[in-house]
Amino acid sequence: MVRHMPYVQQWKGSYRFRRRVPDHLKPIIGKPEWVAALGTKDKAEANRLVVPHIGRTDQIISDAERGDYPPLPHDRIEPIACDWWRWFCEERAKLLNVGAGLVSNGLDPHLWALTGERELTDLLARFAAENSLDYRPGSGPFDRIKQRCKEIHHETAYGYRSEIDDRMAAANQIWDAADDQLAALKNGGPVEGRPPQAINRPPNLAPTGTPYRFSTLIAEWARERKAQDKTKYGFEKIIAKLSKHLGHDDAAVLTDTDLISWKESLIESDLSPKTIKNHLLVVKTLQVCQGQQENCYQHCRRSELPSPN
Repeated sequence: MVRHMPYVQQWKGSYRFRRRVPDHLKPIIGKPEWVAALGTKDKAEANRLVVPHIGRTDQIISDAERGDYPPLPHDRIEPIACDWWRWFCEERAKLLNVGAGLVSNGLDPHLWALTGERELTDLLARFAAENSLDYRPGSGPFDRIKQRCKEIHHETAYGYRSEIDDRMAAANQIWDAADDQLAALKNGGPVEGRPPQAINRPPNLAPTGTPYRFSTLIAEWARERKAQDKTKYGFEKIIAKLSKHLGHDDAAVLTDTDLISWKESLIESDLSPKTIKNHLLVVKTLQVCQGQQENCYQHCRRSELPSPN
C-alpha cells in the first residue's frame, strides 16, 4: 500500500499540497498556510510531485527562522537605499520648509543629519511600510539595506549629527595636506622627503619586483580591522575601479601620477563629489592600515571639488 508523503491531501477527487505555516512565523511569512494543486489523482505520482513543494517551504521556514525572509538579492540593495535617500531628503525638506535638493547639496548638515542608529532604523522601517517592502527591523535583509542607507547618508552628512564636526575637521586636514602635496609635485620637489614618482612600501611587503595585489592589501586590511563582509565588498568595488584605470592590480608600483590621473578620471565621470571623496578615502585607509607614511588621498585637489557645505 502506497502511503502519503507529508502534506499530501486528497481534495475534490485529486491531490494537493497543503502545509501550515508555523504560528510564530505567520507574521513574517504573511500567510497561514501553503496550498498548491498537484494535478493528479494517482497517489504515487502525488508523492513524487509534492517533493519540490516541501523543499521550497522548508527553505522559506529556514530563512524566516534566521530573520532572512523575504529574500533580498544583492542587486536590490542599492536601488532600495537610493530610493530611501530621496525619500529621506524630501521628508527633511518638509520639516525645514526648504527644497529637497538643499538637504543634500548646500544646507548645513547640522540641521538635517540623522541623530543616530535609532532614528535611521525608525525612518527606514517607516519607508519600508509606506512602500510595501516586507523587510522588518532586525532581519538580515533590513540590516543590509540599513548599512547601505547609512553609507549614503554619511557620504553627504559626514556622519550622525554628533559626529559631524570631528569628521569634517578630519576631512579638512586631508584637503589641506592635498594642497601642500600637489603644490610640491607641481614644483618638481620631493613629497614628504621622497622622490615624487615612488610610493614607499611598508617594511613587511614583498621584495621589489614581486607584485603586491590589491586583493591581498584589502584582505590584510579586513583581517586587521575585522571588517564586515559588506564593508570589504565595498572596498573591493572601489579598488577594482582603480585597478581598471591603472591596467594592473599591483599596489606596490602605485605612483603619485597614477593617483592624480585616477582622481582626474573620477571628476570627469558621473560620480558626485562626495562619492569621489569616499573613493579616495578608501585608498588612504588601506595605505595607512599597511603602515605607509604616504597618504594617497593627499593627491586630491580641493579646488576641483565643491565645498562639502
